[in-house]
Amino acid sequence: MQSLKKRYKLIALSNVDKVSFANTLKNGLQGVEFDAIYVAEDIGTYKPNPNNFDYLVQHARQDFGIEKHEICHTAQSLTFDHIPVASLGFPPAVWISRGGGSMGMGDIEAVKDKVNIGAIYETLGDMAADVELAFSKNK
Repeated sequence: MQSLKKRYKLIALSNVDKVSFANTLKNGLQGVEFDAIYVAEDIGTYKPNPNNFDYLVQHARQDFGIEKHEICHTAQSLTFDHIPVASLGFPPAVWISRGGGSMGMGDIEAVKDKVNIGAIYETLGDMAADVELAFSKNK
């Protein structure tokens, strides 16, 4: 996450409340600084509700000048993230498969006609390594 933060705005769109996300930051994501954190508690609905993604688009534009076509939605859940962003016309997204979907976040073959996946990585670390490699080649 720190590597990706060097090159991109990090915006979390999470199906939790503020306290739960704060606990995640203290434990699993200690040291990661998000540019924005949008949680279901603030939005009033839970993903896959389109309101959550509309909120993301509206606030990314308002807070950072980032337009929808510039968002690289990166997530594990095919059902709660990738199907809705594809149906809402987001650019191709990144699927973090974490075991090929074996952790209960979806079966890519079952939804391949409903998603728009531009890249698949096992972990965010793998994605970050590819991003760094791509930028190093452009120097």
